[in-house]
Amino acid sequence: MVYNSFFMKSVFVFLLSFSFLATLTFQASAQRSTPTQIQIENLYSGEAIDAYDLRPRTMEGSLYFREERLNAAIQLKNGRVMNGVPTKYNLENNSLEIFTETSVFQIPGAAIREFTFEAAPDSEEPPRRYRFLSLEHFSNSEEIEDISFVYFLLEGTPSLLAGYEVEILKPNYVPALDAGSLNARAVQKERFFLLDDRELHPIPSRRKKAVELLHPFRADVDDFLKTERIDLNDRDGLLRLFQWLNGE
Repeated sequence: MVYNSFFMKSVFVFLLSFSFLATLTFQASAQRSTPTQIQIENLYSGEAIDAYDLRPRTMEGSLYFREERLNAAIQLKNGRVMNGVPTKYNLENNSLEIFTETSVFQIPGAAIREFTFEAAPDSEEPPRRYRFLSLEHFSNSEEIEDISFVYFLLEGTPSLLAGYEVEILKPNYVPALDAGSLNARAVQKERFFLLDDRELHPIPSRRKKAVELLHPFRADVDDFLKTERIDLNDRDGLLRLFQWLNGE
């Protein structure tokens, strides 16, 4: 009788242990990702393969020169001209998006010689008119990287121009810390240039280098930079500088 009781207890313990192990194995198998799941795109850094955050993702920032549609005059390299067309300039893929009443079509930057935007009626920022030129207009275009078009901020002798590039920053959300962002972010960078004859010269951020570039136009430029505390990375400061260089 004692032997039978011991035997029954042993069988009971064995079956209980087997059931527990089978349950754990099933749960682990149910959580394991399939190859199809592993290939899902846009997993952010630090995310476990078998855990997907279903919260919606968006693009922060803007890929466009301006979010609103602006009326444009466009001159193509094949000689065709379009006037007064509602347009947006996509900085990421360097193209113009043309809006009609029924559709949207795209013109690649490589086909465009120049284009001009009229500023929105309620815009308060200068300039009121944006004239963009392909880098092919300039003799040293091969020296300018990551920019395909530049536009005039101030036309004169010398002229002040600017161009945009955009960088896409990947999501940096870390689940373990519940910190960071789920969204990618577009960061626009504006770069400034001096136009002398047909050559574009990047505006140096250091005053000493800037004086070397600007001295041929005004010998006392160093004094002006110090007195007016011109920030060589700031659009408004550069506009004041070039207005002074042009005697305005």
